[in-house]
Amino acid sequence: MNKKLIYKDGDELLNDDKEAIKDYLFESKNNFFIKDSKWKINFVGYVKINMNDITFEFFSFPKQYNINSDDINNEMYVVLKSIMKSKNKYLGIAQNENYDIDSEIINLQNVMNYYYNFGLYQKINKLYECSAPKNINFNKTINKIVPFYNNKNYIYPKFINVKKSKEQNFITDCMAYMLEVGIQEYVFYFKKCIKTNHAYNKKEFNNKKFVVQKLKKILENTFDDITKFLIENMIEYFGVANKSIDSSKLLCTTNYELVWEKIVASMLGYNFESQKEFIISNTGHKISVDHYSENKKKIFDSKYYKTDDNFQNNSVDYKQLFYQN
Repeated sequence: MNKKLIYKDGDELLNDDKEAIKDYLFESKNNFFIKDSKWKINFVGYVKINMNDITFEFFSFPKQYNINSDDINNEMYVVLKSIMKSKNKYLGIAQNENYDIDSEIINLQNVMNYYYNFGLYQKINKLYECSAPKNINFNKTINKIVPFYNNKNYIYPKFINVKKSKEQNFITDCMAYMLEVGIQEYVFYFKKCIKTNHAYNKKEFNNKKFVVQKLKKILENTFDDITKFLIENMIEYFGVANKSIDSSKLLCTTNYELVWEKIVASMLGYNFESQKEFIISNTGHKISVDHYSENKKKIFDSKYYKTDDNFQNNSVDYKQLFYQN
Protein backbone atom coordinates (compact mmCIF):
# COMPACT_ATOMS: atom_id res chain seq x y z
CA MET A 1 0.00 0.00 0.00
CA ASN A 2 1.32 3.43 -0.98
CA LYS A 3 0.44 6.71 0.68
CA LYS A 4 1.45 10.00 -0.93
CA LEU A 5 1.84 12.95 1.46
CA ILE A 6 2.15 16.53 0.21
CA TYR A 7 3.82 19.18 2.38
CA LYS A 8 5.85 22.35 2.17
CA ASP A 9 9.13 23.09 3.89
CA GLY A 10 8.37 24.19 7.46
CA ASP A 11 4.86 22.69 7.66
CA GLU A 12 3.93 20.86 10.86
CA LEU A 13 3.35 17.14 10.52
CA LEU A 14 -0.28 16.15 10.75
CA ASN A 15 -1.05 14.01 13.79
CA ASP A 16 -2.12 10.99 11.69
CA ASP A 17 1.10 11.11 9.65
CA LYS A 18 3.20 11.60 12.76
CA GLU A 19 1.61 8.57 14.39
CA ALA A 20 2.06 6.43 11.27
CA ILE A 21 5.84 7.00 11.03
CA LYS A 22 6.62 7.50 14.72
CA ASP A 23 9.10 4.59 14.78
CA TYR A 24 11.05 6.19 11.94
CA LEU A 25 10.95 9.59 13.65
CA PHE A 26 12.51 8.30 16.84
CA GLU A 27 14.99 5.87 15.26
CA SER A 28 16.22 7.95 12.32
CA LYS A 29 19.48 9.85 12.65
CA ASN A 30 18.49 12.55 10.17
CA ASN A 31 16.57 15.71 11.00
CA PHE A 32 14.11 15.71 8.10
CA PHE A 33 11.11 16.02 10.41
CA ILE A 34 12.46 18.15 13.24
CA LYS A 35 12.59 21.93 13.17
CA ASP A 36 12.46 24.45 16.02
CA SER A 37 12.14 21.50 18.42
CA LYS A 38 8.85 20.54 16.76
CA TRP A 39 7.74 17.79 14.39
CA LYS A 40 7.99 19.88 11.24
CA ILE A 41 9.01 19.20 7.66
CA ASN A 42 12.65 20.26 7.47
CA PHE A 43 13.53 19.42 3.88
CA VAL A 44 12.61 20.06 0.27
CA GLY A 45 12.44 17.08 -2.04
CA TYR A 46 11.40 13.45 -1.82
CA VAL A 47 11.63 10.99 1.07
CA LYS A 48 10.17 7.48 0.86
CA ILE A 49 9.73 5.47 4.07
CA ASN A 50 8.59 1.85 4.36
CA MET A 51 6.72 1.18 7.60
CA ASN A 52 4.65 -1.90 8.44
CA ASP A 53 4.02 -2.88 4.81
CA ILE A 54 2.98 0.69 3.98
CA THR A 55 5.09 2.96 1.79
CA PHE A 56 4.92 6.64 2.72
CA GLU A 57 6.04 9.03 -0.01
CA PHE A 58 6.71 12.53 1.29
CA PHE A 59 6.70 15.22 -1.38
CA SER A 60 7.96 18.41 0.25
CA PHE A 61 7.89 21.60 -1.82
CA PRO A 62 9.71 24.90 -1.16
CA LYS A 63 8.08 27.49 1.08
CA GLN A 64 5.30 29.45 -0.64
CA TYR A 65 5.49 27.15 -3.68
CA ASN A 66 2.27 27.31 -5.71
CA ILE A 67 1.52 23.59 -6.06
CA ASN A 68 -0.51 22.31 -8.99
CA SER A 69 -2.34 19.46 -7.27
CA ASP A 70 -3.43 18.04 -10.64
CA ASP A 71 0.17 17.26 -11.61
CA ILE A 72 2.08 16.57 -8.40
CA ASN A 73 4.63 14.21 -9.97
CA ASN A 74 5.70 16.71 -12.61
CA GLU A 75 5.76 19.54 -10.07
CA MET A 76 8.07 17.50 -7.81
CA TYR A 77 10.20 16.53 -10.80
CA VAL A 78 10.95 20.22 -11.43
CA VAL A 79 11.92 20.74 -7.77
CA LEU A 80 14.15 17.65 -7.72
CA LYS A 81 15.90 18.75 -10.90
CA SER A 82 16.67 22.12 -9.28
CA ILE A 83 18.22 20.31 -6.29
CA MET A 84 20.38 18.05 -8.47
CA LYS A 85 21.48 20.94 -10.67
CA SER A 86 22.46 22.99 -7.63
CA LYS A 87 24.35 20.08 -6.07
CA ASN A 88 26.39 19.56 -9.22
CA LYS A 89 27.55 23.18 -9.11
CA TYR A 90 29.04 22.80 -5.62
CA LEU A 91 32.50 21.27 -5.71
CA GLY A 92 33.30 21.48 -1.99
CA ILE A 93 32.54 18.51 0.25
CA ALA A 94 31.21 20.76 3.02
CA GLN A 95 28.62 22.27 0.68
CA ASN A 96 27.53 18.85 -0.59
CA GLU A 97 26.77 17.78 2.97
CA ASN A 98 23.64 19.90 2.64
CA TYR A 99 22.21 17.36 0.19
CA ASP A 100 20.83 13.91 0.98
CA ILE A 101 20.78 11.99 -2.28
CA ASP A 102 20.94 8.23 -2.64
CA SER A 103 24.17 7.21 -4.36
CA GLU A 104 22.09 4.86 -6.53
CA ILE A 105 20.48 7.90 -8.18
CA ILE A 106 23.91 9.26 -9.12
CA ASN A 107 24.96 5.83 -10.42
CA LEU A 108 21.78 5.44 -12.47
CA GLN A 109 22.16 8.95 -13.89
CA ASN A 110 25.76 8.23 -14.96
CA VAL A 111 24.77 4.93 -16.61
CA MET A 112 21.87 6.68 -18.33
CA ASN A 113 24.22 9.41 -19.61
CA TYR A 114 26.49 6.71 -21.06
CA TYR A 115 23.49 5.10 -22.75
CA TYR A 116 22.36 8.37 -24.33
CA ASN A 117 25.90 9.10 -25.57
CA PHE A 118 27.04 5.64 -26.71
CA GLY A 119 24.07 3.30 -26.50
CA LEU A 120 24.28 -0.07 -24.75
CA TYR A 121 27.82 -1.11 -23.94
CA GLN A 122 29.49 -3.20 -26.65
CA LYS A 123 32.99 -4.61 -26.40
CA ILE A 124 35.06 -3.94 -29.51
CA ASN A 125 37.03 -7.02 -30.55
CA LYS A 126 39.91 -6.67 -33.02
CA LEU A 127 41.08 -9.53 -35.25
CA TYR A 128 44.37 -9.10 -37.08
CA GLU A 129 44.98 -11.16 -40.20
CA CYS A 130 47.02 -11.18 -43.38
CA SER A 131 44.89 -10.52 -46.42
CA ALA A 132 44.34 -8.17 -49.31
CA PRO A 133 44.98 -4.48 -48.55
CA LYS A 134 41.92 -3.23 -46.71
CA ASN A 135 41.78 -1.52 -43.32
CA ILE A 136 45.55 -1.90 -43.11
CA ASN A 137 47.15 -1.63 -39.68
CA PHE A 138 50.49 -0.11 -40.69
CA ASN A 139 52.03 -0.38 -37.23
CA LYS A 140 51.40 -4.15 -37.08
CA THR A 141 52.48 -4.58 -40.71
CA ILE A 142 55.83 -2.80 -40.24
CA ASN A 143 56.62 -4.65 -37.01
CA LYS A 144 55.50 -8.13 -38.05
CA ILE A 145 56.08 -8.44 -41.82
CA VAL A 146 59.61 -8.65 -43.27
CA PRO A 147 59.84 -6.59 -46.48
CA PHE A 148 62.20 -7.28 -49.39
CA TYR A 149 64.33 -4.68 -51.05
CA ASN A 150 63.91 -4.08 -54.78
CA ASN A 151 65.07 -1.21 -56.96
CA LYS A 152 65.80 0.99 -53.95
CA ASN A 153 62.35 0.36 -52.46
CA TYR A 154 61.10 -1.72 -49.59
CA ILE A 155 58.18 -3.87 -50.69
CA TYR A 156 55.86 -5.62 -48.29
CA PRO A 157 54.59 -8.90 -49.75
CA LYS A 158 51.49 -8.85 -47.55
CA PHE A 159 49.69 -6.62 -45.14
CA ILE A 160 48.11 -7.07 -41.74
CA ASN A 161 44.52 -5.91 -41.73
CA VAL A 162 42.25 -5.39 -38.75
CA LYS A 163 38.66 -6.55 -38.50
CA LYS A 164 36.49 -5.10 -35.77
CA SER A 165 33.49 -6.81 -34.24
CA LYS A 166 31.14 -5.74 -31.46
CA GLU A 167 30.29 -8.06 -28.59
CA GLN A 168 27.69 -7.58 -25.87
CA ASN A 169 28.68 -9.04 -22.51
CA PHE A 170 27.97 -8.91 -18.76
CA ILE A 171 28.48 -5.13 -18.66
CA THR A 172 25.70 -4.84 -21.23
CA ASP A 173 23.46 -7.02 -19.05
CA CYS A 174 24.13 -4.80 -16.03
CA MET A 175 23.31 -1.67 -18.03
CA ALA A 176 20.04 -3.13 -19.25
CA TYR A 177 19.07 -4.20 -15.72
CA MET A 178 19.81 -0.75 -14.22
CA LEU A 179 17.95 1.10 -16.99
CA GLU A 180 14.92 -1.18 -17.04
CA VAL A 181 14.61 -2.39 -13.42
CA GLY A 182 16.76 -0.12 -11.25
CA ILE A 183 15.12 3.10 -12.40
CA GLN A 184 11.72 1.81 -11.28
CA GLU A 185 12.77 2.55 -7.67
CA TYR A 186 13.33 6.20 -8.62
CA VAL A 187 10.66 6.74 -11.24
CA PHE A 188 9.64 9.90 -9.35
CA TYR A 189 12.92 11.41 -10.59
CA PHE A 190 13.63 9.67 -13.89
CA LYS A 191 9.93 9.69 -14.90
CA LYS A 192 10.12 6.49 -16.94
CA CYS A 193 12.23 3.39 -17.45
CA ILE A 194 14.18 2.74 -20.63
CA LYS A 195 13.34 -0.24 -22.81
CA THR A 196 16.66 -1.49 -24.15
CA ASN A 197 15.26 -4.62 -25.86
CA HIS A 198 18.37 -6.45 -24.68
CA ALA A 199 17.86 -10.08 -23.64
CA TYR A 200 19.52 -11.07 -20.35
CA ASN A 201 18.92 -13.35 -17.37
CA LYS A 202 17.21 -11.26 -14.68
CA LYS A 203 17.56 -14.05 -12.11
CA GLU A 204 21.32 -13.55 -12.25
CA PHE A 205 20.81 -10.21 -10.51
CA ASN A 206 19.11 -11.74 -7.48
CA ASN A 207 22.59 -12.32 -6.07
CA LYS A 208 24.00 -8.78 -5.92
CA LYS A 209 27.19 -9.95 -4.22
CA PHE A 210 27.97 -12.21 -7.18
CA VAL A 211 27.29 -9.32 -9.58
CA VAL A 212 29.73 -7.04 -7.72
CA GLN A 213 32.46 -9.69 -7.66
CA LYS A 214 32.10 -10.33 -11.37
CA LEU A 215 32.22 -6.60 -12.19
CA LYS A 216 35.34 -6.14 -10.06
CA LYS A 217 37.13 -8.86 -12.03
CA ILE A 218 36.16 -7.16 -15.29
CA LEU A 219 37.36 -3.80 -13.93
CA GLU A 220 40.82 -5.25 -13.22
CA ASN A 221 41.32 -5.83 -16.95
CA THR A 222 39.70 -2.62 -18.14
CA PHE A 223 41.94 0.31 -19.09
CA ASP A 224 39.61 2.62 -21.00
CA ASP A 225 38.64 5.52 -18.69
CA ILE A 226 35.07 5.83 -19.94
CA THR A 227 34.41 2.11 -19.53
CA LYS A 228 36.12 2.10 -16.11
CA PHE A 229 33.84 4.93 -14.95
CA LEU A 230 30.81 3.00 -16.19
CA ILE A 231 31.84 -0.18 -14.33
CA GLU A 232 32.69 1.74 -11.14
CA ASN A 233 29.17 3.17 -11.07
CA MET A 234 27.73 -0.31 -11.53
CA ILE A 235 29.86 -1.71 -8.68
CA GLU A 236 28.73 1.08 -6.34
CA TYR A 237 25.09 0.66 -7.36
CA PHE A 238 24.92 -3.10 -6.86
CA GLY A 239 27.09 -2.86 -3.74
CA VAL A 240 24.62 -0.52 -2.04
CA ALA A 241 21.66 -2.60 -3.22
CA ASN A 242 23.31 -5.69 -1.69
CA LYS A 243 23.55 -4.08 1.77
CA SER A 244 19.87 -3.08 1.99
CA ILE A 245 20.42 -1.43 5.37
CA ASP A 246 17.71 1.19 4.96
CA SER A 247 14.71 0.79 2.70
CA SER A 248 14.08 4.55 2.60
CA LYS A 249 14.78 6.52 -0.56
CA LEU A 250 16.13 10.05 -0.48
CA LEU A 251 16.53 12.95 -2.83
CA CYS A 252 16.27 16.11 -0.80
CA THR A 253 18.04 19.00 0.86
CA THR A 254 17.65 20.57 4.29
CA ASN A 255 19.10 23.83 2.95
CA TYR A 256 16.98 24.79 -0.03
CA GLU A 257 18.12 28.40 0.36
CA LEU A 258 21.37 27.29 -1.33
CA VAL A 259 19.38 25.99 -4.27
CA TRP A 260 17.36 29.20 -4.38
CA GLU A 261 20.56 31.29 -4.50
CA LYS A 262 21.72 29.30 -7.53
CA ILE A 263 18.36 29.76 -9.25
CA VAL A 264 18.45 33.53 -8.63
CA ALA A 265 22.09 33.76 -9.80
CA SER A 266 21.16 31.95 -13.00
CA MET A 267 18.25 34.31 -13.63
CA LEU A 268 20.35 37.43 -12.98
CA GLY A 269 23.04 36.31 -15.41
CA TYR A 270 26.73 37.20 -15.53
CA ASN A 271 26.26 40.86 -14.57
CA PHE A 272 26.11 39.90 -10.90
CA GLU A 273 28.74 38.40 -8.63
CA SER A 274 27.67 35.93 -5.97
CA GLN A 275 28.49 36.14 -2.26
CA LYS A 276 30.13 39.58 -2.16
CA GLU A 277 31.42 40.90 1.16
CA PHE A 278 31.70 44.56 2.10
CA ILE A 279 33.36 46.33 5.03
CA ILE A 280 31.51 49.44 6.18
CA SER A 281 33.88 52.36 6.59
CA ASN A 282 34.32 53.85 10.07
CA THR A 283 32.66 50.87 11.75
CA GLY A 284 34.58 47.92 10.35
CA HIS A 285 31.38 45.85 10.23
CA LYS A 286 31.13 43.25 7.48
CA ILE A 287 28.04 42.79 5.35
CA SER A 288 27.70 39.84 3.00
CA VAL A 289 25.27 40.09 0.09
CA ASP A 290 24.10 37.30 -2.17
CA HIS A 291 24.35 39.06 -5.55
CA TYR A 292 26.20 42.27 -6.47
CA SER A 293 26.63 44.16 -9.76
CA GLU A 294 29.86 46.19 -9.88
CA ASN A 295 28.89 48.10 -13.03
CA LYS A 296 25.38 49.06 -11.98
CA LYS A 297 26.11 49.20 -8.24
CA LYS A 298 23.07 47.04 -7.55
CA ILE A 299 22.48 44.52 -4.81
CA PHE A 300 20.07 41.60 -4.98
CA ASP A 301 19.40 39.42 -1.97
CA SER A 302 18.02 35.87 -2.27
CA LYS A 303 15.19 35.49 0.24
CA TYR A 304 13.83 32.08 1.13
CA TYR A 305 11.30 32.13 3.96
CA LYS A 306 7.64 32.07 4.78
CA THR A 307 5.87 35.35 5.51
CA ASP A 308 6.23 34.94 9.25
CA ASP A 309 9.77 33.50 9.32
CA ASN A 310 11.84 36.67 9.54
CA PHE A 311 9.27 39.32 10.31
CA GLN A 312 7.81 38.25 13.63
CA ASN A 313 7.56 41.11 16.10
CA ASN A 314 8.30 43.59 13.28
CA SER A 315 11.93 42.44 13.04
CA VAL A 316 13.76 43.37 9.83
CA ASP A 317 16.68 41.67 8.09
CA TYR A 318 19.74 43.95 8.36
CA LYS A 319 20.54 43.52 4.68
CA GLN A 320 17.33 45.33 3.78
CA LEU A 321 18.70 48.42 5.50
CA PHE A 322 21.77 49.13 3.40
CA TYR A 323 23.93 52.21 3.05
CA GLN A 324 24.62 54.65 0.22
CA ASN A 325 28.03 55.87 -0.91
